[in-house]
Amino acid sequence: MAEFVNWFIPIVGFVVSAFVAYKYQLWGLAAGAVLFELSVVFRLEALMYFDSNYTPGVSGATSVISGVIIGLVWCTVFYFINLIKRRKFKKESLG
Repeated sequence: MAEFVNWFIPIVGFVVSAFVAYKYQLWGLAAGAVLFELSVVFRLEALMYFDSNYTPGVSGATSVISGVIIGLVWCTVFYFINLIKRRKFKKESLG
């Protein structure tokens, strides 16, 4: 179960945060980064619950700190894709 949690929760975090960042523009960018960070923290908590020998230590702290940066970069990509798409369709509709 610990292996399933180890890969399933980050995948869900990536997908949900990308969807929110794409769908809701600037608020979605912030919400997507927060959702991604929550998935990182939830993954660590679930691993500690399912595997009694798991202790996060330095790797857990590193993943939490880097999760903020990775989440912002990940969500920014989808925010800019939506921004470019909206501008392209806006220019096409004008003329």
